Amino acid sequence: MEITKLKVRPYQLDDEQQVIELWHRCNLVVPWNDPKRDIELKLQFQRLYIKLKKT
Repeated sequence: MEITKLKVRPYQLDDEQQVIELWHRCNLVVPWNDPKRDIELKLQFQRLYIKLKKT
């Protein structure tokens, strides 16, 4: 069995477009929510809970 370590890092403002593209590819964006606004709201509340996988 192969074990892969997952490395994460905090969200950075430059990540916005890539995150939104990922959400679209995963069908996580709905017409009544603006993904940019969702990110803005999350950054105002518990900013440290946005984590991204390092590549």
